[in-house]
Amino acid sequence: IENVKSSEITSYVSTDSEHDALLTELPSGGKIVTEKYLAPFDAKEWTLSNGAKVVYRHADYEKESVAINAFSYGGMSRYEAKDLPSAANADGFVGNYGIGNLDAIAYSRIMTGVSAGTKVSINNYSESVSGSSTPEKFETLMQLIYMRFEKPRFDREIYERLMKRNYETLASSRKSPENIKSDTLAYIYSQGHERNRKYCKAYLDDMDFDRMCEIYRDRFADASDFTFFIVGNIDEQTAKTMAEKYIGAIKDAVREDKWIDRKVEFPKGKHEKEISLPMTANRASVVIKMKADEKYSRKSIIYQSILSSILNLRFTENIREKEGGTYGVSVRPSVGRIPTNTTGLSIMFDCDPAKAKHLKGLVYKELETIRKTVREDDLKKVVLNLKKNNEQAKPHNSYWMGALQTYYTTGFNRLESSYFDDVVNNVTTKDIAKAAKKFMKKANVVDIIFEPKKK
Repeated sequence: IENVKSSEITSYVSTDSEHDALLTELPSGGKIVTEKYLAPFDAKEWTLSNGAKVVYRHADYEKESVAINAFSYGGMSRYEAKDLPSAANADGFVGNYGIGNLDAIAYSRIMTGVSAGTKVSINNYSESVSGSSTPEKFETLMQLIYMRFEKPRFDREIYERLMKRNYETLASSRKSPENIKSDTLAYIYSQGHERNRKYCKAYLDDMDFDRMCEIYRDRFADASDFTFFIVGNIDEQTAKTMAEKYIGAIKDAVREDKWIDRKVEFPKGKHEKEISLPMTANRASVVIKMKADEKYSRKSIIYQSILSSILNLRFTENIREKEGGTYGVSVRPSVGRIPTNTTGLSIMFDCDPAKAKHLKGLVYKELETIRKTVREDDLKKVVLNLKKNNEQAKPHNSYWMGALQTYYTTGFNRLESSYFDDVVNNVTTKDIAKAAKKFMKKANVVDIIFEPKKK
């Protein structure tokens, strides 16, 4: 502080580049070569000359909003284990570099007060560029989308600065009980697979600036591999013109780029462990994760959600309220399609270490009960809530974005009665009990109690 006080600090002077447009030279663009009307969604599909698909739907539930999401399969599964630290952090780091010819400061100045922004994501099996804007700034949004593909910025100086900070904070941040729990669970769930990379010095050592740039460019090198969804309050002609001008200008590549199943598998059978950790609070954590192979269907998805919600009701009544042993039991369902079709259930709660085994026994007792019988009043509450949430979601742009993406990635049409209404309107207590019995019979289980280490 004293050094700063005694220093001569000149006023900040902006550089000329900070007054430039996002794009100093506009792309020539491409053309729409085929057009298809998607009647169920009142939407249009355009195929551009570079092979990119654009799916457009006008939706004005939020008058001042237009959203875009460009989606493709591949993701981090395309790379070997040593490259995963670079692949997993490429999207986060690039967000700190600015864009095109603009460094982070210049980009921030140009975008101040501008209602448009984008985000890049590289996940295990896919990659995406998403963004939103007001209708007035739609062209700015499309320029940013184009630039995320064609003019990303990579800044070694900022990379080195961020990496220095990562190394400095590593020691303290990874010693917390929560981080140790997270690392332990990830290791067990993946059976110690080499692709489960623990965040440690070796992880940071494997991060490489040049490799990060290569992976980013590789993931966004082929326009024909992407489907661009545009939903919001923008008229069709403007959307079409902007799609041709900016999405049509993105390069395409002749290649087959799909996700790869790297065989990271959940452990078979049941695995029960008690793990002692150094903790500041006298508190135990109980984690029960169940996972089973299951054919992907609307019934399996909705039944799993209903089962989870009913268990939440039962645990709240019998464990939180009657026993007073925990503030709450978290129950979360999961359904996976990639790399394999699975259904899952995660049950977690914190409690007094002396009560952990007793309360866990009550959890299993409830699981056993629901396999045999489901209360009618519980089912009615859950179904009513599901219907309410479904209806409330419809008058929003995000609902239609989700509906279109679901249709293109799974083939299921959210607007058909078979997607939701037919299932929830006809579900019975016997259906849920039968689904619970089937799931629990097939499910592989990891059952862990984390407890404070005794002195």
